Amino acid sequence: MSILISITYISYLILANYIIQGLKKYKTEKLLEYSVQDDLIKFSVLIPCRDEIRRLEPLLQSINQLAYDFNCFEIIFIDDHSKDDTYELIKEYQQENDRMEIKVLKNNLSAGKKYALTYGILEAKYDYILTTDADCYLPESWLQSFHQHLKIKKSSMVIAPVVYRQAKNFLEQFQHDDFLSLQAISLATAMRNKPILCNGANLCYKKKDFFRVGGFDQHKNIASGDDVLLMECFLEKKLQVDYLSVENLPVITQPVSSWKTLINQRKRWISKMGKTKNRTNYFLLFSLVSFVLGFWSLLILGFFETFYYQVLFTLIVFKWLMDYLIFKNLADTIKVVLCYRKIMLSSIFYPVWISLFSLLSLNKFYTWKNEVKKY
Repeated sequence: MSILISITYISYLILANYIIQGLKKYKTEKLLEYSVQDDLIKFSVLIPCRDEIRRLEPLLQSINQLAYDFNCFEIIFIDDHSKDDTYELIKEYQQENDRMEIKVLKNNLSAGKKYALTYGILEAKYDYILTTDADCYLPESWLQSFHQHLKIKKSSMVIAPVVYRQAKNFLEQFQHDDFLSLQAISLATAMRNKPILCNGANLCYKKKDFFRVGGFDQHKNIASGDDVLLMECFLEKKLQVDYLSVENLPVITQPVSSWKTLINQRKRWISKMGKTKNRTNYFLLFSLVSFVLGFWSLLILGFFETFYYQVLFTLIVFKWLMDYLIFKNLADTIKVVLCYRKIMLSSIFYPVWISLFSLLSLNKFYTWKNEVKKY
């Protein structure tokens, strides 16, 4: 038992140190004012939509507030076989905002986000593709920050942060904190030139390089992975993948509203894990599994000898301290406000969540967008 607990402590300590030291390598440049006389980079912003009538409004409002020359970007909405009035809402928005170049397409390829994005990229007229999701809210300087980064670095792909909106209940708080941990891993590994995560809600890449790596062809039958698996294709071709180097607020996305939906969402996310080739994932998985095993072992042994509850308490405090240091460094980096008391609750609940989710994941079927799929 002592060996298991030692492995739990050591592996999590190594993991936390790996992330923290990676975060400390991140240095941002101040966002500079630009002039319309500048040679502005032109972007094609792609937004796939499917049955998003109830979640689109914040995104549409944020697009109106983008601080960038309207002549230097186009917005391409791709309706991916919606069954609600998503398409009609976007068409109405297009008519009301004719000062911007807005295209509203209907995905005429197979249903699915990758096919919708591919169709949008084929119709895009600019070389730099920016993708986001229909349930997001974009910061005012979103395009400006990518412009400044790409003027400095000739990246083929640029990863950028995404966070959940401020939580209203424990379900939302848990998603917020869990997602932040993924952002920490994304940034820390990118700073070590070994990125393993990115998010399609805030991602930029060159159109010509998208086709150079074969687009989504290598993983087109996997529901998820329009971001991470595409990034791995870029890395395999030795194309430059960077983290956004200009000071900017993250894109904000919306949490799901039920535990059932969260489970289905995470099942969809892990559908890509079996296809990833990055070995760093195995160390992350090892650290996670050893912590969960240590947690439950101590909890069970505590029924027979209360001493193990004391050890369990120290393990929980240890994990929270490590998480605190990770989140503190991340918050200072991407400018988010955190409540560390609430993070403690999420940290305590995490091994319970992982255990329950692992059991539920034995059922390979999940529901997404009212369709039952298998991973």
